[in-house]
Amino acid sequence: MQAVFRLILEGLAMFAGSWAAGCVPLYVRMDQSKFNLLALFGAGLLIGAALAVILPEGVETLSRSLLSHKLKSGSDDDLVESMNTTIGWTLVGGFCVMFLIDNLFPSAHGDHHHSTDAPDNDSAACLDDIQMTPRGNSNLGNSEFTLHDPRLQMHTRVDDSMASLSVISPDDSPTAAAARPDEWRASSQPGAPRWRTMLGRLGSALSPRYLPSTLIGILVHSCADGLALGAAVASASAADAGKDGGDEHSSSLEIIVFMALLLHKAPAAFGLITTLKQQGYAAYKLSVWLTVFAASAPLAALATYSVFLLAQPATSAPSSDHQKQAGPQPWAGIVMLFSAGTFMYVAMAHTLAEAVHQAKTLRAKARSSATNAIKTHVASLSFLDIAVLLLGVILPPLVSKDHDG
Repeated sequence: MQAVFRLILEGLAMFAGSWAAGCVPLYVRMDQSKFNLLALFGAGLLIGAALAVILPEGVETLSRSLLSHKLKSGSDDDLVESMNTTIGWTLVGGFCVMFLIDNLFPSAHGDHHHSTDAPDNDSAACLDDIQMTPRGNSNLGNSEFTLHDPRLQMHTRVDDSMASLSVISPDDSPTAAAARPDEWRASSQPGAPRWRTMLGRLGSALSPRYLPSTLIGILVHSCADGLALGAAVASASAADAGKDGGDEHSSSLEIIVFMALLLHKAPAAFGLITTLKQQGYAAYKLSVWLTVFAASAPLAALATYSVFLLAQPATSAPSSDHQKQAGPQPWAGIVMLFSAGTFMYVAMAHTLAEAVHQAKTLRAKARSSATNAIKTHVASLSFLDIAVLLLGVILPPLVSKDHDG
């Protein structure tokens, strides 16, 4: 029950932090580089927590369980071989599950399969002053893009040869064309009650037909983060069931995981709303989408923890008194190793890649603006970026060692 209460509090804090960070581009002008430092620090925390805390703790829990439940007829070589096989396949399974969740579900959305929000990266955290989205059929000979200028709120059509430029009014843009029916519905009934107008706007904002591809992709990403958090909390509570005095260590693990995801989701929310705002979406749609994004990870974490909580009695309920004497169950270590695999994917494929790419993009833009040259895509991390990232990597093992001592 304490683990559920802690998870609820962490979910509420994560929701509030993500929602507040997403409100910044709606009402306040703030430098993206400051949020990118938080993203780098959060990426380091995730990597350090996965490699130096969750993975060793999972191996230790699995070793204790296998040693305490080892059959007398079994040899030590068989035990080591079984342990190595279980560790390897569980880590690979966690990584593969996250990979499939991240790559299968967004591509299944046929309406937005050919639309992207940036030419190089579909990540919501990757922002440029001008966003480019492909228009028309992908099988056409001349691919066509639309430049969205947030300062002029105008759309410029560019072909491959860059030979002709034509200005399109905002009413003729794809975004305005998609949003126009919803706006007309909301304003076509001036005498309608306020609650009906609000419900109409909410329905139009959540309509799958008009959801941008960036939002769909980052929602799957956010649910994957929540899955990793729920698995980490479940594995930590399972490890505490078989160890005396382990609550302090598990609480430190949960704090590290929670802080890492919070520092990762805040810049992601900032980048998501900034990108969608530059594309000209209505403010009420941005508010609804921000609320959905902020709530996705906490709800996914609660759902994941509930699944593990329901699966636990089927494995360990028959002899709860004997379980405390015999040590932790093998499934506790397997869950923690699975969580380590999920965190490795989230840290390496999502958080680190996005934060490093964004840091290099901002550095390249700063260089190009200083020299009045065309922006180059080749840039390196600054010393401050590297220091912040490495600080996040080494912090989890330091905190874990301090609590263990």
